[in-house]
Amino acid sequence: MKNAVRIKNTSGGMTVYLNNELDFEELLSEIARKFGESAKFFGNVQTVLSLEGRELSEEEESRIVDVITAETQLDIVYLLDRHQAESEEVTEEPVIEEAVPAEPVSKEERVVFYKRCIESGEILKADKDMVVFGNVSEGAVLMSTNSIYVFGGLYGEAYAGIDNGNDYVIAAMDFMPEKVGIGRLEYHGKKISKWKKRTAFDSKIAYVKDKKINTEQITKELLNSLV
Repeated sequence: MKNAVRIKNTSGGMTVYLNNELDFEELLSEIARKFGESAKFFGNVQTVLSLEGRELSEEEESRIVDVITAETQLDIVYLLDRHQAESEEVTEEPVIEEAVPAEPVSKEERVVFYKRCIESGEILKADKDMVVFGNVSEGAVLMSTNSIYVFGGLYGEAYAGIDNGNDYVIAAMDFMPEKVGIGRLEYHGKKISKWKKRTAFDSKIAYVKDKKINTEQITKELLNSLV
């Protein structure tokens, strides 16, 4: 059935739209076919999965995840409960169209941009503010002499203020790092169950106060206080 399964990549993960009328077993076959055909495109990355378009039982959700992981090399970090998130007025992350990194801006500018997911084993370094439009997988490392901003999930490591001190921040739309550092201070993230369903992304910012790294939910008031 045409358009029984539609896949959309976003900066925060992957959303799969499912036909609401198709028999579940047929739908499962379409999911397997769709992801199998696109396996090379997705690659071996971590992602957050959201299933939309029809009501699903926990067993059906689990079977869908099993099919996707069997047909691809995707590592699904957790399943986002988008229905509940929308009831709490959490908006979907913007779509990232480019699958390759953007060229860094000129040296005269103070920011370097990357428009892609950063995969496990990659180490990115910058001598200016770093902005990533995509997820940072476990095992990936970001290092910047200034601040780091991730418009996606931060699941790996990030180190800001290298050689420059503590007056910098690390922010992410989904802040679940293995470890972050600012200046010479470090903060170890908390592990969560791989299959824990969550209702929203955990947008946080890390900054130094009273000689330790603090993390707080991102709010306009907080950002103003740090400027």
